[in-house]
Amino acid sequence: DIFWHLEEIPYKLADVTENIFQGLVTSADPIYLLEPVGEEADKYVLVKSKVTNQEYKLEKGVVWPLCKGSVDIRRYFATPSKRVLFPYDGIASAEKGKTILISPKDFVAQYPNAWNYLRENFEVLRNREKGKMRHDSWYGYVYPKSVSLFAKRKILTPSIAAKASYTLDRNGELYFVGSGGGGGGGYGIILKDDFGITYEYLLGLLNSKLLD
Repeated sequence: DIFWHLEEIPYKLADVTENIFQGLVTSADPIYLLEPVGEEADKYVLVKSKVTNQEYKLEKGVVWPLCKGSVDIRRYFATPSKRVLFPYDGIASAEKGKTILISPKDFVAQYPNAWNYLRENFEVLRNREKGKMRHDSWYGYVYPKSVSLFAKRKILTPSIAAKASYTLDRNGELYFVGSGGGGGGGYGIILKDDFGITYEYLLGLLNSKLLD
C-alpha cells in the first residue's frame, strides 16, 4: 500500500532538478588529488603530492576541499579528506554555464606556486590519454564536462552507500571525484530555481527512512 501511494505522487526527483551530475574525472588523480598537511594558513594550504612524494605550499584559490565518495560523504554531513588542484575559474564557469580554464598568464600571476607544481608534472599531464592533451590546455582535465557545476549550491551523495547518505553543500565549496580512488565517487544534485522547493526540504526527503 505504501508503494502504491508513493507511485501516485506526481513529481519525481528528475522533475525538480536542473542537473544530476558525476564528480571530477582528471585522468591524473595522483597529480591533482593532494593530501592536506597540517592547518591551512592565510592564502595557502600545505599539501603533499602522491606522485612526487613532496610537500607544497599552494594557493587556496585553486586548491579546494575534496570528498571521496562514501568515505567522506555521510547523512547530513561531509568531511573532506583531501584537496584537489582545480585549474578552472569555478565561479565564472558557474555563472556562464561553460567550462573556463584559467589562462597560463593569469595562472602564473595569481597562483605561481600551483603553476610551478603543474609545470613539474608537464610531461605526464600532456601525455595523458595517448597524447590527447598535447596542446595549450595540457594542465586541464581530460573530461571537464561538469566543471561549471561545482561552485554552485548542491546536494551530494556517494555513488555507493549502505543507506540514504545525502548532505548539503550550501556555498558550493565541496568538490568530489567521479569514481574510484579508494572510497568511490559521488554525484551532485542541483535544483531548478523556479520549482519552489528548497534544498533543505529536499534533503530531508532524500534522507528520510520512507524514501530510503
